[in-house]
Amino acid sequence: MVAASRIPKGPDIVPPVLSSTASQYRWIILGVVSLSMMCYALVYQSIPPVISFIIRDLGISHGQAGLLTSGFALPGIIIAVPVGILAGVYGPHRLGVLAYAALAGGALLAALSTTYALLLAGRLLAGIGAMSLMVLLPPMLVHWFHGREVGLAMGVFHTSYTVAAILAFNVYSHIGAAFTWQTTLFVSALIALLGGILYASLVRPLPSTTASVSRAATFRADWSLVLRRIWPLALSWFWLNAAMLSMFTFTPDALIERGWTAGAAGRQTSMVLWPAFCLTSFAGILIDRTQRKLLFIVGGGGLTTIAILGLATPAIPVWSAMLVMGLGISFFPSALYSLPNDLVPPRALNLAFALLITFQNLGVALGPFFSGRVRDATGAYTWPYLLMTAYQALAPLSALAILPIRRRVQQERRHAGA
Repeated sequence: MVAASRIPKGPDIVPPVLSSTASQYRWIILGVVSLSMMCYALVYQSIPPVISFIIRDLGISHGQAGLLTSGFALPGIIIAVPVGILAGVYGPHRLGVLAYAALAGGALLAALSTTYALLLAGRLLAGIGAMSLMVLLPPMLVHWFHGREVGLAMGVFHTSYTVAAILAFNVYSHIGAAFTWQTTLFVSALIALLGGILYASLVRPLPSTTASVSRAATFRADWSLVLRRIWPLALSWFWLNAAMLSMFTFTPDALIERGWTAGAAGRQTSMVLWPAFCLTSFAGILIDRTQRKLLFIVGGGGLTTIAILGLATPAIPVWSAMLVMGLGISFFPSALYSLPNDLVPPRALNLAFALLITFQNLGVALGPFFSGRVRDATGAYTWPYLLMTAYQALAPLSALAILPIRRRVQQERRHAGA
């Protein structure tokens, strides 16, 4: 752990108070960031609602189908940390515009594809843009919303993903059934293009800069600090994404195997998102008020684990498992995304979120792929859901390792301020 004498003081720990103009503009930034999250989700989730049509038309296996979701996240394993470094040099505006160009271009390439290889290439290109945005967006909120408002900002941020996913599962499945799955991907490409125009028009430089501090501090020192303090959150985020992306990828197909229509399967899968839509922003406010972030991670993760286990058997009504899962997932992401602000100085936030995104993408890449392989090997969805349950159970357990780290950080900061 870093010695107390090396813990930075002053603005390196607490962001400066925003001017009145910047304080008002932060709500516009929150709107742009939230809409960007929706664009990300609407491209990301364009595959699961029509995955049965893709399997049928291209003649691919469930493992290959899972790779279409995983492939979207694969670039983030490589580019998240470099994007985090570049964000401190060039700022979020220029990098964000480039990210949107890749997101829209990849979605368009996927929509034009007639082979599995071309479809996967489009998903990889879109993933480069999407995962770059995921590194840029959360630190923007932390810089514009500081102190005890971070939970609220993160709650709205994650609610926007929920809204987009609800739209994806309820609208894309009908578009795919009425037209083709390529039409669904065309719609997602258009959405990304419009989002990029909005982002380029409204995003401003951060209200305060830590560039001089970042130049003085070496990358090695900042990266070492982030690794020591954030690794339990990164591991927890890995397991959660492995579980949830596997669930979202294969639940529509599992329900269709039980005799459901594509539209009904999409609606049932999206039910997990309705409690999150109603509660995630409230959860952010509650997290700000109570500061019991780890409690919400463990409680929400436990409920989600129980709900995924319920999907392993047709005896449990799907809607009940989805609603319990939605309740649990309402608290987990906002609480976890609020914790880096307590553990690292502002100059290291880009790297902290880059680490989270790297592990998120590892989870997304590995979770659906192995869940699909288990489905291919067993011929049924019971064992894949048990595997997803194991993924999810490890998420809150991994987060508990943050307790001694957070205690030491608090002691060091008290000593540094003495």
